[in-house]
Amino acid sequence: MFFHKYIAGSHLAWLFLSANILVTLKALCRPSRTSIRVLRQVAIRCLLAAHAWLLLRGKIRVTRVVRLCLSSGVTRATLERNLEAAVALAEWDIGRQKFDRAEALMTRHIDTNPNHPRAAKCFGLRSLTHIWRGNQNETIHDLTRCAALRPSYARGFNFLANLSQIHGIRGEVTEARDAMAKQCKVRRDEDPSEYLTRILLDRTDRYLTNIPTKDTVGVMFGAYHQAFGHAILDPFHFYNLFRHRFDHLVILHPGLLDYSRASSHMIAVMQQHLDQIGVLPGDLNYFPWQNLGELTAGRITFLCHNYWSLNRMAYHARRDPYHPMSIGRRYVKLPPKLVDRAELVCRKNKLDTSRPVVVLHARSHGYHKLQVQSFRNVDVRNYIPAVRRLIDLGYNVVRIGDKEMTSIRDDVPGVLELPSLACYDHSLDAYFLSRCKFMMSCQSGPCSLARALGKPNLVLNAVYHHTMLPEVDEMFVFKQYRDATGSALSLEELLERRCHLFDRSSHFTDAGISLEEANADEILAATEEMLSSLETSHREDTDSQAAFRNLMLRYAATAPNTHPLASKMTDYIGYALPEARVSDAVCEMRPGYVSASRRKVRVA
Repeated sequence: MFFHKYIAGSHLAWLFLSANILVTLKALCRPSRTSIRVLRQVAIRCLLAAHAWLLLRGKIRVTRVVRLCLSSGVTRATLERNLEAAVALAEWDIGRQKFDRAEALMTRHIDTNPNHPRAAKCFGLRSLTHIWRGNQNETIHDLTRCAALRPSYARGFNFLANLSQIHGIRGEVTEARDAMAKQCKVRRDEDPSEYLTRILLDRTDRYLTNIPTKDTVGVMFGAYHQAFGHAILDPFHFYNLFRHRFDHLVILHPGLLDYSRASSHMIAVMQQHLDQIGVLPGDLNYFPWQNLGELTAGRITFLCHNYWSLNRMAYHARRDPYHPMSIGRRYVKLPPKLVDRAELVCRKNKLDTSRPVVVLHARSHGYHKLQVQSFRNVDVRNYIPAVRRLIDLGYNVVRIGDKEMTSIRDDVPGVLELPSLACYDHSLDAYFLSRCKFMMSCQSGPCSLARALGKPNLVLNAVYHHTMLPEVDEMFVFKQYRDATGSALSLEELLERRCHLFDRSSHFTDAGISLEEANADEILAATEEMLSSLETSHREDTDSQAAFRNLMLRYAATAPNTHPLASKMTDYIGYALPEARVSDAVCEMRPGYVSASRRKVRVA
C-alpha cells in the first residue's frame, strides 16, 4: 500500500505543479492586471498545497490537493484516473446526492483490480451509494469485500458498523453482532455476543450507578440529533414494549447536547416515563440504530433495537393477546414546563387558543433536500379546499413545519402557520398537537408525536411502507401508484409487486412506478369523512375498508420471497392492524382500487 500511495501522491503533485506552471507561463507571456491577479492566485494555491503536504494527513490532505488541482484547471476526467483523487471525488458526489456518478466511478476502479487491498476504499465508498439508495444486498457485498481486503481500514472508517446496521435491518442478528464485535476490535478467539456484552457493561457502568442494585434495568441506545419523529416514536415503542419486564428503562444518547430543539423537546416528553441520559463522546457512538438483539448481563439487559426492529416487535405485540400492547398503549402527555413555555409564546404572539384545533403538516419539497425520499413530499395547494372547510366550521387550523415551506396564507388567510410567527418556538408544535381534535399529516416526523399522544390522525398522501403503524382513530388516503403506462395500480396489484417494501425514490424508478398525489376533491372528501367518524364512538368497516385490511393481512402473512428488499423483518404490514382504516370516500372516488380485493380472503 505504501508504494501505491507514493505513486498516487506523486501523480497528484505532478498534476498540480504542471497545471500551475502552465498558468504562470501564460500569465507572464501577456502581462496585465489580470495576469497579476492570476499569479497571486497561483501563489496562494502553492502555499495551501505546501500546508496540506506538510501538516495534513490521510484523506484530508488528498481532498485539499484535489480541490487545488481542480481550481488550477486540472480536469475531473484526469483526476478520476488517480484512485486516491477518485475516492475524494466520489465522496463529494455522495454529499451532493449524485449517487450514480459516484457508483460508476468507484466501479471503474474496482474492475481494474478487485482483489488488491487498494480496492477496499472503492468498495467502502460504493457501499455508501447503495446505503443511500436502500440496496441492502449490494451494500452487504461491498462492505464484506472492503473488510476482507483491509480490515483496519474498514474498522477505522466505521464500515463494519455500517455492515452491522444493514444486517440488523434485515434481521440477521448473528451477522450484525459479528460485524459490530469486529468494529470494536474483538479477538478471533472471543465470542462476539460475550465480547459486546462485556464492553457495553464497561462503557455504561458510570451512567447506571444511581439505579438501585436490586432493580432490573433495560437499556437502549438512541441518536436522534435531527430526527424529530424518531426521537418520540422509538422511545414510545420501547416504553410500551418493555415497561412490564423491567423496573427501570434507560435510553443512552451519544451527543445529547447536540440535539435540535425539536428533538430535545421529544426527549423531555418521554423523560417522564423512562430515563434518558447523555453519554460522553466516543463511549457508545456505534450502538444507536443497531439491531443486535438482547444482550443480558445479570440484572442489566441491553436491548439493542433500532426503528425497524422496534416497529416489527410492536406490530406482533399488538396482535399477541398475551402482550400488554394488545390491550392498548400507554400514551404520553406533555410535561408542565413545556406547556407553560408554549402558552407564554402564545401570549406573546396574541394567539387565540379558545377554538378547537386541527393541526396540519404537509412535508414540502424543500424539506432537508434529500432526493432519496422525495416520493414522500406533497403539494400543500391540494389541501386548500379542506382547510377552508375546516375554518368555515369554526376550527383553528394550525400548520406546522419549517420556514422554507410554501405558504397558503394568501389563499386561506385564516390559517395559522407557526414557523412564520415573529416569536416562534418549537414547543408550539407539540402544544397544539396535544390540544388538537385531530391531525392532518403526511407520514413525516410530527405524525409520530400525534401517535404517541393518542390523537386521531388523518394521514394524507400516505405510502404503503410496511413499517407504518397506526394508532387510535387513524384514517389513510394513499397516493395513487401508476405503472409505466400511466395506469393506476389496484391495491392487490401494488402489493403483488411488493411496493410496500419500497422506501427510496430509486426503488420506484427501478420498478417503473410513479406516484400521484391525492387531489383536492379527495382530500376534502376524506376530511369530511374524518369529521363524521369523530362523532361516533364505534364504527363498522365498510366493504372497501374490510377488503383493504384483508389484503394487508394476506400479504403480511406471505412468506419472505426472493425480492431484494424482503427479509426476516418484512413479515408484516402495519396497515393490517385494526386501528387502520382507509378512507371509504376516496376508495369510491377511485374505481378499481379495491374491487379486485372484495372476494373472500382466508387469512391464516
